[in-house]
Amino acid sequence: MFPRRDGQPGRSRGSPSCARRRVTIAGGALGVTTDSNLVAKFAAGGSQFTVVAPTRLLDTRTGVKPAAGSITTFQVTAFVGIPANATAVVLNTTATEANAIGFVTVYPTGQPLTVVSSLDADIAGQTTPNLVSARRGTGGKITLYGYAGGQLLADVAGWFTL
Repeated sequence: MFPRRDGQPGRSRGSPSCARRRVTIAGGALGVTTDSNLVAKFAAGGSQFTVVAPTRLLDTRTGVKPAAGSITTFQVTAFVGIPANATAVVLNTTATEANAIGFVTVYPTGQPLTVVSSLDADIAGQTTPNLVSARRGTGGKITLYGYAGGQLLADVAGWFTL
């Protein structure tokens, strides 16, 4: 996005003939390859991000609706090419049919529940999505804690490896 002269955000139009872009971030370089296997390499930290077409990894609407205070754990590695050495995943996480006002926290399986919410439901019955990055937990799994209870969905958008 680039600002226009009238102060409104505009759309960035990339050239299909341009194979690489370089952006400076906190003293490091970010290289992005724009082919079908989009990969970003963070030179300063050494992490590599691999993008995939959004793929659903979790949908509790096909089973029992998670109750208030429940945890839901699901496998992330070994799906859509996510390798066992993936250090973190990027997920579009959604809470829907919320039982009451509440929140969902996404965190690595095997780690203590964090005190930060990943998404908030402000109205009972509301559908709320949010894009989150979560470290891979024990056994390649991620855990979701639902304060108020409700249906949960998670679509993977990519993963990080070292």
